[in-house]
Amino acid sequence: MGGVTSSVAAKFAFFPPDPPSYTVVETPETAGTRRTLGLSGVPRRDNVEVVRVPTKRGTEIVAVYVRNPSAKLTVLYSHGNAADLGQMYELFTELSLHLRVNLMGYDYSGYGQSSGKPSEQNTYADIEAAYRCLEETYGVHEEDVILYGQSVGSGPTLDLATRLPRLRAIVLHSPILSGLRVMYPVKHTYWFDIYKNIDKVPLVNCPVLVIHVDRVRLRASSFAPKRVFGYSASGGLGWQRGKVVRCVAAVAEKEEAGEAAGEKFEYQAEVSRLLDLIVHSLYSHKEVFLRELVSNASDALDKLRFLSVTDSSLLGDSGELEIRIKPDLDNGTITITDTGIGMTKEELIDCLGTIAQSGTSKFLKALKENQDLGADNGLIGQFGVGFYSAFLVAEKVVVSTKSPKSDKQYVWEAVADSNSYAIREETDPDKLLKRGTQITLYLRPDDKFEFADPTRIQGLVKNYSQFVSFPIYTWQEKSRTVEVEEEEEPKEGDETKPEDKKKKTKTEKYWDWELANETKPIWMRNAKEVKKEEYYEFYKKTFNEFLDPVGYTHFTTEGEVEFRSVLYIPGMAPLNNEDIVNPKTKNIRLYVKRVFISDDFDGELITDSSFNLQFPRYLSFVKGVVDSNDLPLNVSREILQESRIVRIMRKRLVRKTFDMIQDISESENKEDYKKFWENFGKLIKLGCIEDSGNHKRLTPLLRFHSSKSEEEMISLDDYVENMPENQKAIYYLATDSLKVLYLVEPIDEVAIQNLQTYKEKKFVDISKEDLELGDEDEVKEREDKQEFNLLCDWIKQQLGDKVAKPDSPAELGNKIYEMMAIALGGRWGRSNLRRVVLWEKLSLVRVLR
Repeated sequence: MGGVTSSVAAKFAFFPPDPPSYTVVETPETAGTRRTLGLSGVPRRDNVEVVRVPTKRGTEIVAVYVRNPSAKLTVLYSHGNAADLGQMYELFTELSLHLRVNLMGYDYSGYGQSSGKPSEQNTYADIEAAYRCLEETYGVHEEDVILYGQSVGSGPTLDLATRLPRLRAIVLHSPILSGLRVMYPVKHTYWFDIYKNIDKVPLVNCPVLVIHVDRVRLRASSFAPKRVFGYSASGGLGWQRGKVVRCVAAVAEKEEAGEAAGEKFEYQAEVSRLLDLIVHSLYSHKEVFLRELVSNASDALDKLRFLSVTDSSLLGDSGELEIRIKPDLDNGTITITDTGIGMTKEELIDCLGTIAQSGTSKFLKALKENQDLGADNGLIGQFGVGFYSAFLVAEKVVVSTKSPKSDKQYVWEAVADSNSYAIREETDPDKLLKRGTQITLYLRPDDKFEFADPTRIQGLVKNYSQFVSFPIYTWQEKSRTVEVEEEEEPKEGDETKPEDKKKKTKTEKYWDWELANETKPIWMRNAKEVKKEEYYEFYKKTFNEFLDPVGYTHFTTEGEVEFRSVLYIPGMAPLNNEDIVNPKTKNIRLYVKRVFISDDFDGELITDSSFNLQFPRYLSFVKGVVDSNDLPLNVSREILQESRIVRIMRKRLVRKTFDMIQDISESENKEDYKKFWENFGKLIKLGCIEDSGNHKRLTPLLRFHSSKSEEEMISLDDYVENMPENQKAIYYLATDSLKVLYLVEPIDEVAIQNLQTYKEKKFVDISKEDLELGDEDEVKEREDKQEFNLLCDWIKQQLGDKVAKPDSPAELGNKIYEMMAIALGGRWGRSNLRRVVLWEKLSLVRVLR
């Protein structure tokens, strides 16, 4: 096309990366899977396919196809100069995710791992081959395709667009008017020019979006276009410089017909800054939006229940008191509906038009003034900001509400980052509610796939709102087995009756409501009315355990601090030793008015470590729930405020835990405590080291093997009760004539030395010097010393300064051993450490030998 001149223009037009940024790799074919292609140097993704596509000019191009499960449109992307698929891969996956489209990108002939050489005609054949692949391989229709051309890619994009009249739209990103116009400021189109885009624009029969910035730094590897055009199907060709020309949006959703704009209102607070604070600073986890909205729904139901005590007409015939949550992945929405008290127009303005204005707080105040309604209620909200947590994940929120006090239903609507909201009357009969409130969240693109997922919503309800008083239903996909009719004709001679034949079945999917909070808060019941089996079932469901707990305790505290709790001792210790040494458990679940707040007590929940509700490290194995109506939470209800209440609460929980363990140790079933000690004995010993304030509670729980107990373990009470009258201390290590404790684990000696005494009896290591065993025969002692004086003098000469007491390296001891001599430790030495050093020396001798 243009001979030599055209060839020269082509040389200046194409700059394929050299070397390519990737290679094509093949995964081996295995049983049940087909051979697939991949790109080296980029992460593999399940939603990305790599394909080789032949063109009509005899070359073979490499393309990638990125799937999006909620996509309705497909983008065919023609990249710019000096780039290939390896460099564009991450951009393609991000575009597919954020624009919610399927996307195919490809390398031109001679680019990346595509065969052939780059030329104008080859690029036209390349994009045509990619489009045919979309049609034939992926079943994409022309009217669902958006062509995207960047820089030199605008050439093949426009060429294909002139031949496809039903395209959804095209996007031209920094397009060129023609190849020659990139290099020279010519005003005419010459016969040898390439990519004569300016002549093809009028032939395009679909909306066009042009994106261009006029001032661009020139690079050696790419050209910045000198001019840019904008074109729309209705407006013809328009010349622009340094602008973005926006045409009809191909993916814009049409507003629903007949929907009134509604009356606009300004927020009653400086909302732009407050909403920004809520979205970006107040909450640390996006997922809590559902907890807040469900709590509001629960409060609305509670209000209706309380008010109906004095006015039964409020209930009417509007069905059960319940909450329903319906996620819609296709439309990117979540709808939360309750059959509660609803709101009038004035209440909408008052409660939703003013941030930090809590309708629940007002209602609680009214309850206090009217004692007939009762003070024991389950109302949750108090700060008036929970509703606005919806903007953590939503770009638009619509609230439709009907109060039994009004004949009209109103719709409140607001978008994120706005200072105003609109209220209108609902006139669509299909959208009218009998009573209550329906909140619809239009999710942000980044949050749609996570929070419009029914399984994710079900999990959040079970985590945060499992124990809300009212039933919560979520919209879930289910499966069922149905019978199918036989289509085969009966064979000749087959006399089997139709009803006797085995019927075929198949599994079909369907959607239905499913109760998400079937487990009831057992701690709210009277402990005397709850059966042992119910405690076990609650434990297994709440903490995903399969073994019965060793023990449990259910209690309510009143007075200065009021809370309810159920604590459990698991049936098995953590499998990972690291969980014992550095526990970061989520075993204690904190609730406020039956709404889950947190189980992270490793510093995130508490604003000051001195007010930490966390159990001591050695009791980290305890699992349970704690529920209080008056815990000092911050506005986000994620952090406990610094408070004396928290410290008192922690002490009572620890004390109740000790009482529970003590009850197990004193029960008639000795196997229960034996099982407990096998699992958690080391942690109790750790408590002796770390918690001197609770030594009196810890020491009765200790168990040891002794020289008199054979295989059974004994408590310190057992040891003291069986001591001879003249024995003044509790001895540990082995001897024949006295009962001693065996410290067989490394932690034992450290724990005992931290305890020092028990019931006025001192712990003594009989392997240390200066051992006193009680009354001694002083005459025999003097005779023994005289007999062994010469031997001691000789040992002194031989050992010298090689022992701990060089001035007296050998002396006659009071030991109870029947051996001739023994090496003793210093009074303040650690026997286990001494043994470790000795073992290391012996090992070194064996190696040297």
